[in-house]
Amino acid sequence: MDWNLPAFALSDLLVVLISFGPVLVLGIPAVMKNVRQPPTLDVEEAPPAELSAATRRWHEGLDKRFAALGYRPVGTFRVKNLPHQRVVLRGWSSPDEAATAGACSLVDVRGNVVNGETWLELTTSFQSGPGVSTATLRRSAIRRRLNSTLAHDAPGLRGDPAKLKARHDHHCAPHLARGPLRVPPEQFLARLQQNWERDQAHTRAIGFFRRLPDGSNAPTLRGAALLAIDTLSPFSSESGPARLLAALVLGLGLPFAGFGPLAALAPGGLAVGLPSLGLASFACGLLLGSRGLYWAPLLTWLGQRAAFPDFEAPFSVVANVVAPQVLATIASNLRAKLRARV
Repeated sequence: MDWNLPAFALSDLLVVLISFGPVLVLGIPAVMKNVRQPPTLDVEEAPPAELSAATRRWHEGLDKRFAALGYRPVGTFRVKNLPHQRVVLRGWSSPDEAATAGACSLVDVRGNVVNGETWLELTTSFQSGPGVSTATLRRSAIRRRLNSTLAHDAPGLRGDPAKLKARHDHHCAPHLARGPLRVPPEQFLARLQQNWERDQAHTRAIGFFRRLPDGSNAPTLRGAALLAIDTLSPFSSESGPARLLAALVLGLGLPFAGFGPLAALAPGGLAVGLPSLGLASFACGLLLGSRGLYWAPLLTWLGQRAAFPDFEAPFSVVANVVAPQVLATIASNLRAKLRARV
């Protein structure tokens, strides 16, 4: 076997392996060990006094907007037994509509919203076949497959229930012949449990999860591999095409500019490009969140290569990965703190 490859080709391979390899080598066993889904949801009412002020304001504003659509609140609930996360859910129903609505928040132990993770979701069940759901999320195809409903994403409509309802009605229109089921307010929680249990059965049926002796669901090897790979996607619930394009432009462009003309003119040589590398990494963390941890090293490395395709990096390959990862993580954490409110 000929190992006499150009030095830059070996460096490129190392950058890819160091950036993405740990997720695949360590992430899959971690997902199999730590991810669990309970067979049923442990739900209790959440008194308004126990919610954060920001969450109460968000719910009050949604009450008014849903009231204009003929919806009334059915209560605010706390899901207590989801591992690694707590969920606050406020629900609405309408006597004239089959779709039920929910506003979900991931919260910490003090009730504060985590990482700005809040979304609205409308769900319609039918007498036959799968239901239809529309959420103000941006999910990968893998994540949508975990729903037993025909799941649709509507990012950007979190503050506009009327537009979300119109989008949901559009998705439901081809299925109306199957008989939409109306859910009385007193059956809201029961339907929530039914949908959860149906989702669990669905994930087992498609081979993503398996049932454990205690009744909970755990990922199969296939499911764990797909979920681990999914974490590498530059898309997330908060990072859409516009943010990805900006990350590509800045992640590639800033190092190219810094290590190109500026490095050629500076007496200090290539070291003058390092600030551009830091700025690009920080920008990737702000734009892509936690996904920037994986993509900042690759994008900044490619930016350097575009400027100087034939030279070794100004410092070690490991540093070219670790330094962008550290800066992207700092930026991602800052973004999370800024978004940790409704």
